[in-house]
Amino acid sequence: MNRLQIKLIIGIMSIALIGIISVQFLWVKQAISVKESQFDRAVNLALLGAVDQLETNDAARFFTNRIKYRVPSDSNNYYFNNQVNTVIDLSSADSLFENIFHIEEMVDTDVFVELADVEETAEAYGIVATDNDKKVIFNAKPVEWKVKTEHKDGKLNTVVHVTGTTSDTIHLMGDQVIAVESRLDKLRDLESRSKLKQELKEKQLQIIEREKEVLEELKKQEIIEHKISKLGKTVKKIAYEYALTDKVFYEHLKDVDIDEILDNELDERDIDLDFDYAVVDYEEEPVFRLNSQDVDESIIESKYKANLHPGHFTHKPSFLVVDFPNKQAHIFKSILMLLGGSVLFTLIIILIFTYTIYVIIKQKQISEIKSDFINNMTHEFKTPIATISLAVDSINNPNVIKDGKQVGYYTNIIKEENSRMNAQVENVLQMSLIDKKDLELNLATFDLHHLIHASLKNILLHVEKHKGHINTEFLAESTHFEVDEIHFTNVMNNLLDNAIKYTKGAPEITLTTLNTNDGIQIIVEDKGLGMSKETQTKIFDKFYRVPTGNVHNIKGFGLGLSYVKAIIESFGGKISVWSELDAGSKFSIFLPYKND
Repeated sequence: MNRLQIKLIIGIMSIALIGIISVQFLWVKQAISVKESQFDRAVNLALLGAVDQLETNDAARFFTNRIKYRVPSDSNNYYFNNQVNTVIDLSSADSLFENIFHIEEMVDTDVFVELADVEETAEAYGIVATDNDKKVIFNAKPVEWKVKTEHKDGKLNTVVHVTGTTSDTIHLMGDQVIAVESRLDKLRDLESRSKLKQELKEKQLQIIEREKEVLEELKKQEIIEHKISKLGKTVKKIAYEYALTDKVFYEHLKDVDIDEILDNELDERDIDLDFDYAVVDYEEEPVFRLNSQDVDESIIESKYKANLHPGHFTHKPSFLVVDFPNKQAHIFKSILMLLGGSVLFTLIIILIFTYTIYVIIKQKQISEIKSDFINNMTHEFKTPIATISLAVDSINNPNVIKDGKQVGYYTNIIKEENSRMNAQVENVLQMSLIDKKDLELNLATFDLHHLIHASLKNILLHVEKHKGHINTEFLAESTHFEVDEIHFTNVMNNLLDNAIKYTKGAPEITLTTLNTNDGIQIIVEDKGLGMSKETQTKIFDKFYRVPTGNVHNIKGFGLGLSYVKAIIESFGGKISVWSELDAGSKFSIFLPYKND
């Protein structure tokens, strides 16, 4: 996979990821918008409910405390005669309006019976009133009579009780005689009964004609009274609104627990949230009439408000305003599962995308490193193989094979080149063991100065060959540490060998040891090519080699410093580097004291 393909894949995946995140963002934004709309609707309904409750309570208070209806007495009116001095005192607006309606209905529809009509009817049947003491002559005999009116099942009955030596009861419905029950027995004969019946029929015919006229009058009167009733209700409403001044209204609100009313209305709509409220008069400038504690004046900008006098044209515009300081937190909480799931899965997608890109780039780097390793290995083995081939050919030369000294020379060359290849293979195998954590260390306490001297002895010939010089400063006094002799020697050899390889001209190497509070520090410093900051972050990676272009003039597989770092860390120490281009490099090894 080349770089163009990798860039194309990363580009497509990036576009897809941005698309997914955008869709998630729009989805969450839409969900928040829906929740806000639902919240706004619920709050507005709660405000309307609160205003309705405030109006109802205030109306009940007004009628209960200010108005008591007393029905006037009229001795000639059946309905009022039975309701004298009756006081209507109601405690709630609903029952008040129901009873007023009931009273008005009865007044509009009941038929009132005059006592004069009863007397006239009674007189027609021989019951004659003689004076104000309600004495009558019945069949030429003085008797006492009493009139009682009863209202049952929507009908008005007038009953005349006649008492004396005889007793008759006459039942009247309005002016009409319904029945006559006689108990005269011995005093009334059959003739008088027939006469009475005949007179009753005649009277009934007269009453029917009269009631037709009365019904016509009642219909006209009903139309007039209906119009008067409607006009009266309108006048009463205007009078009520006028009587209920703003000052009285606001004073009454102080005695009402608006907090509780709003809280109940909001609870009914599943809104359990702290709120601030205010009753605001919107005139030329907003005036606060009533508000909750510590309310901010910015509440007047709240969109949650309801008119306290809907439909009333005599009141100044006053509004109940509510604000929710934690509204956004409440809305986000309501979609927490949705939002959390969306964010979680989006993060998972981003992490997977990032990891995928990392793996692709890493695999590309590994592929390049492997290619470089194969190239380096080819170069590293090509020279010794060619040298061995030439040595063998020389030995096979008849002139050389007879000379034992020359044969020995060539066999030594073959042995050295073989050892060189074996060392390279051993380095690769050791790195493989280190990766698998199968490397066995033979730890023992050694004098590090002694081991460093052994490494210097081996490398000194190479330095002198390049006409270089090694300066040593052994300042450390405590030098006995627990290390693996072979691997520690290899570490020093690698560092010194790099100082020679990455120096143009005669190498100048300084090797310093010194003690710190925690252990010993070994510093290898050169004045060679140096490294960039980017290179310094990669030199301890396996197979990485400092770039030198297409010229393979520096031998190695890129395993040296990786091996050094792994061995030092296995001793419990650490290695660091400082370098600048064309200013040389400085490697510092730190080994801690052993804790007994």
